[in-house]
Amino acid sequence: MLLRCAERAGAESFTYISSVKAKRPPRGRVAGEDDGVPATDVYGHSKWLGERLLLAELSNCRVNLIRSASVYGIDTGGRGSRGRAGRWLGLLGFVGNIAPLLPASGRRSFISLSDLVQAIVLLAEAQHCNRQVFIAAEPTFYDLAAIVSAIRGARVRASSRLMRLLLAAARPLRRLPIARTLLELEESELYSAARLRKALRWRAEERYCHFLRSIS
Repeated sequence: MLLRCAERAGAESFTYISSVKAKRPPRGRVAGEDDGVPATDVYGHSKWLGERLLLAELSNCRVNLIRSASVYGIDTGGRGSRGRAGRWLGLLGFVGNIAPLLPASGRRSFISLSDLVQAIVLLAEAQHCNRQVFIAAEPTFYDLAAIVSAIRGARVRASSRLMRLLLAAARPLRRLPIARTLLELEESELYSAARLRKALRWRAEERYCHFLRSIS
């Protein structure tokens, strides 16, 4: 196990990067670390089990967890990432140009790679933090219309009626991957990093909308 390897190497701190997907957030509210229930899907449940196993392990070094929201950003050698993101965002921008309305999707939380790394560094140095769980997320939430608006540089309208029509068509086909993706658009996943800000005097400096504009 990585924790044991870290201990043998003399590490004073071990930080596990988990995901907000480890728990299903309550509907209609911003979730903290203690809110929601353990995830049951394969990815989320694996993260939840990893957290439980790690926190149950006896250790001499400090052990902490960061549940990250969806991460965005480009590393210094990330030309491929920029290309993939650019193509995907180009498609969304094209849809925004030809569609007068977009479905009113749920909103999601994001975190920049640079802000996440800063949280990891601060937590590794924080001697007062041990066996704690923190969420890393920026304070702004984004739905499909907000994402396309940022790409285009102009406001795009969202329609709840259009969303209901799409969902009605998708529900009988929920076994198909594309139908499941459409159904997931309805859900909001909103997270607060208040505990992390209070414990480490950390704050998310970047914003997803600025990132979208920079690569679109």
